[in-house]
Amino acid sequence: MATCYFDSSATVKRYVMEPGTDEIDALLDALRDGRPRHTVVFASIGIVEVVAAFSRLERSGAISAPQWIGLAAQFNTELSSRYLAMELSNAIVQEASALTRRRGLRGYDAVHLASALALRDSLQESGLNAPIFVSADVDLCAAARNEGLEDMAPGLSVTPD
Repeated sequence: MATCYFDSSATVKRYVMEPGTDEIDALLDALRDGRPRHTVVFASIGIVEVVAAFSRLERSGAISAPQWIGLAAQFNTELSSRYLAMELSNAIVQEASALTRRRGLRGYDAVHLASALALRDSLQESGLNAPIFVSADVDLCAAARNEGLEDMAPGLSVTPD
């Protein structure tokens, strides 16, 4: 069983068909003994980012208003059953601020990476493996690798065992 940290670009692929959707679905739908095989975590700000992505798609005409409602409903249902949302702490915000300088990241990208690093530290303190950082952002994946995380870019790589 792997713990995966999803940024919003990875999470959106669950709901909107695009390159990498099959990999995300495989991660989220993999079962062992009737339970999810992988634990999927993301920062609570990812909730806003995913819904904002749906709204951008609706405004651009890529999806209709009824499709937006359906995507949002599916996401909200899975929020409580499939994802663990991490709350932001002052330590995560401080690390995110440092990452904007150290890795040249945009604000929310830095928050996602700082959250994944905090998750790594927590897991390793419990003797567990670090999370796999999952993002469709090549630069963010590179920053995660530079911070010592294994990464997965849906559409470009294979899923973890």
